[in-house]
Amino acid sequence: MEDIFADLGQPQETPPESLEAKKERWANVVTQMTKATLLNLIARINEGFDLVWHNPDLTVQEMVDGLGARAASVFLNHASTATFLVQRFPQIKDQLKVPPAEAVITYERDGSNQLTGRVTITGV
Repeated sequence: MEDIFADLGQPQETPPESLEAKKERWANVVTQMTKATLLNLIARINEGFDLVWHNPDLTVQEMVDGLGARAASVFLNHASTATFLVQRFPQIKDQLKVPPAEAVITYERDGSNQLTGRVTITGV
């Protein structure tokens, strides 16, 4: 019985990790980080969407007016990011929020047909 407890309190040697095991472990870390980054990006895009389209204090147009000349950039960056993500990862399409079908987004242009940055929302 004493032999069972003979090694208690003695440091146990752990066999060294093989190169293949290290590669697999670190590959899993990178894979999980990539997945977490994608999920985080989807969540942030949807949060920004909700701040515009479901703001508890402002209507959609009031929120867009608050963005002022930044509105077009915000809308276009959101759309291009969402488009890229869906093209690259089609399976996430249903996870990204989109404006209501009846919403009409108009980008203001100046006399030379350049975007002013301002946006008007109608139909909601």
